[in-house]
Amino acid sequence: MIVMSATLPQKLNTAAMQAALKKALLASEKQLLQAHENIVSTWNPPAKFVVRTQASTLQWILWCYTLDNRYRWTDQGTKPHIIRAKNAPMLVFKSGYRAKSKPKSLSPVIGGGKASGSWISKKVVHHPGTTARDFTGQIKKRYWPLFKKEMEGAVVRAAQASGHGR
Repeated sequence: MIVMSATLPQKLNTAAMQAALKKALLASEKQLLQAHENIVSTWNPPAKFVVRTQASTLQWILWCYTLDNRYRWTDQGTKPHIIRAKNAPMLVFKSGYRAKSKPKSLSPVIGGGKASGSWISKKVVHHPGTTARDFTGQIKKRYWPLFKKEMEGAVVRAAQASGHGR
């Protein structure tokens, strides 16, 4: 005897799917914001970041950005440029400086951010430019695989919550 039957799938529970995906997106949002805030934690004042998310049926987008020029200059670097005294007759600064960060690294430099040497006074200086630290690229390199894994897992959990999947 042969018995054949067909089982219709359950109706897709889109609310459960959206909830599971939103939960994963919020977890990734916190990780991304923390990664950015760690970089500027020693700045005075620290740069402020904004995180935005956008979710649709087929795509989930997460942005983290700042409007703070100091972050952009440090992240992307600067070309050589001239600095002129504006609010005082002279620029006054020490002759040496050790940066708080180094290119292609998210770790701070121990003992960095220190000026040293003798005091110098100038009306104009020719700044040599700043080497890009590439914080954005390094964060993406570190957190993209985690984000991808989290969202792929959320799709599976969302399907299960919706009555599909195993």
